[in-house]
Amino acid sequence: MAIVAGCLLAAPAAAAGDPLASAIQKRLAQAGNLTFPMKPLSDYVESGGVAPESGFYVYAGLHSPQSFRFSVVIYKTAAQAAAAYDAAVEQVHAIGGNFRAFNVVREGRALYMGSTAGAPSPSNPKLPVKAFHAMVALAAGNF
Repeated sequence: MAIVAGCLLAAPAAAAGDPLASAIQKRLAQAGNLTFPMKPLSDYVESGGVAPESGFYVYAGLHSPQSFRFSVVIYKTAAQAAAAYDAAVEQVHAIGGNFRAFNVVREGRALYMGSTAGAPSPSNPKLPVKAFHAMVALAAGNF
């Protein structure tokens, strides 16, 4: 599932009326993060996959040696999010991945994703996975 493909920078995202997306964006903004919309959302779904209700991303860790893109995708139901999570895991395994450089967490209707590989050059330092999980906790309100 191509949910974390590149997207264009745009104005800060509107939460499209979804209370969960609004709450997550508010928590991220209160921590000093700008959110950017994933548009069009259809670009983030494999053919035949369920389209998310909304999606946005932030550039996390900008004041650290290694920043990363942290993406949030909200589905209409938890079952849809679970199916999207399973598809994302299958895709990473199908391309030989082992989640050492890509992380995905599902909580309810939300998927949280981020790459912790050295970027933009592979020679850059890898981001500690705990930084990704700290962003998940912040976004989910579990801090």
